[in-house]
Amino acid sequence: MMRGPRVAARALFVLVAIATGGSRLAAQQRDTLPPPDTTPAARDTVLPPPTLVPWPGSTSAGWADAVWTWDRDDLARDGAFTILDLLRSVPGVTTFRAGVFLQPEAATFMGGGAGRTEIEIDGFALDPLTAATLDLSTLELANLEHVRVERGVGRLRILLRTVAPEDARPYSRIEAGVGEPRANMFRGLLLAPRVVAGPLGFAIERIEAQGSGRLRPADNFATWVKWGLLRPDRGLQLEWRRNSLSREPESAVPLELQRRDFVIRARNRFPAGVVGEAWAAWSTESTTPLDPALPDSLVTTLERTSRQVGLRAAVERDRFGADAGLRLRSEDALANWQTDLGARFSPLGRVQLSARLSAADWRHGHRTLEHGLAAAVRAATGVRLIGEFSTGETGAPVRGDSLRTTPAFSNRTAWRAGLEIRRFGIDAGAAALHVETDSVAAFGLPGDSAAVLPGGAVDGWEASARVPFLRDWFAASVSYSTWLSGTRWAWMPASSLRAALDLHAVPLSSGNLEITGRFEILQRGAVSVPSPFPGEPPLILPARTQANAYLQIRIIEVRLFIRFDDIQAGDVADLPDLGIRGPRLVYGVKWDFWN
Repeated sequence: MMRGPRVAARALFVLVAIATGGSRLAAQQRDTLPPPDTTPAARDTVLPPPTLVPWPGSTSAGWADAVWTWDRDDLARDGAFTILDLLRSVPGVTTFRAGVFLQPEAATFMGGGAGRTEIEIDGFALDPLTAATLDLSTLELANLEHVRVERGVGRLRILLRTVAPEDARPYSRIEAGVGEPRANMFRGLLLAPRVVAGPLGFAIERIEAQGSGRLRPADNFATWVKWGLLRPDRGLQLEWRRNSLSREPESAVPLELQRRDFVIRARNRFPAGVVGEAWAAWSTESTTPLDPALPDSLVTTLERTSRQVGLRAAVERDRFGADAGLRLRSEDALANWQTDLGARFSPLGRVQLSARLSAADWRHGHRTLEHGLAAAVRAATGVRLIGEFSTGETGAPVRGDSLRTTPAFSNRTAWRAGLEIRRFGIDAGAAALHVETDSVAAFGLPGDSAAVLPGGAVDGWEASARVPFLRDWFAASVSYSTWLSGTRWAWMPASSLRAALDLHAVPLSSGNLEITGRFEILQRGAVSVPSPFPGEPPLILPARTQANAYLQIRIIEVRLFIRFDDIQAGDVADLPDLGIRGPRLVYGVKWDFWN
């Protein structure tokens, strides 16, 4: 129990030493910069780089809208190693880890299962190719500028936007971290305003971990490149990402995974504020099992290639917004074509209405349709009534055997109704929840012995509140959800609680010092998960509680962080027989460079 605090103290000492030297070096670099040249010729050489036409869309976020966002500054302040670290702060979202870092990860809301979690990066859908769902541990963070999580009652959508140069100067960022026990991380990013007539972005990320409490060695190396030929009202972009993951035989799912995505997109601004885009993408994914009990003659590499082409358009005005998209895929286990329509209205100022529809045609003649409505009414000053409804069918690829994936379909109806109060700086809200589904598709996590599991119908409620103190430097927040009646199914905990104290202070008028801190308690109620033995009933994992702490100090351009997970030194298990022993410590540095 004493080892964690001692390691934390030593890590903090190292970080302070780095901070002192780093801040001095940064100050020296600033002091040695030549004075700016104000001649016309100099100004012409530092024009900001062209940027791709911004994509229109609603910017509203918060508990009432069921939307959470992180911009570039938020991501820099956060100590996330994977997307799952961000998702666990979203109220009601349940996350599952098969181990510490690089082991299979998944997330769901209201027991959605595979197919109810969608991931897009720059508008391109990251579809699973050799598994039932995309493993969230394989998503890199080094290249991200914005993350948007839409927690709809029908689907959980994770929308990622990659970075692009916005300054005339080349920009680079280095992130390096060390974990106890046995983990390390490196991220590097370069943004160049003009390379061969267009802006260039390049990023690499490597994470290597040995596990916690149990040896589960794995490493992941990701590379990303984006280049564009851009004009004020139109642009052409090329984007390429490659991911190489290796999990050794001691891991939960030992394999070697290689994935490559290449996207060409063209975007144009049309009259009346309409923005349109067309893209074509090629994705290849291969997996090779690393089971030592399997003879080499039986080791088979599974490889899938998918082509995706699409068109989309959007417009956003003061009281109206709309978007439409058409997507076609070549992979047999995915929808052949998919149409998505959305509209947002605010006809009276006090009333906000939105609607979404998604229709898809799957091979062998199966068609699915899902639609939803949402409304918010400002009933009084600082008081809003909210409601959301979704119903329909959707599909997901599931593993039929080791070499084939086939689509499975589920029908689901869900709603959420409540109110939000914003008074005196306090944000609070509560809502009733209902969801029923005929079945859920398995995530394909370790131990999932069935591809499709039975659903059920449940009723519950959720509540959330945030109270700021000290000029909003310090805030307390809490969110809680529970299911009161009905039959819960797999991956749906009986209750979920997150209580946190957050600190964000910029005490100096120069802005050269920034302190970010967080202490949180995460509690998950009992949850059922599929049995690893076919034909047997689901297993019940007991309730568990976890305490985490995080601190980051920014001095000029240097950020020092320390993250302390599972302070209580428990043996947390999100899946059967895959406990993650604590405490765990990660510390490191993030450094921005302007050239």
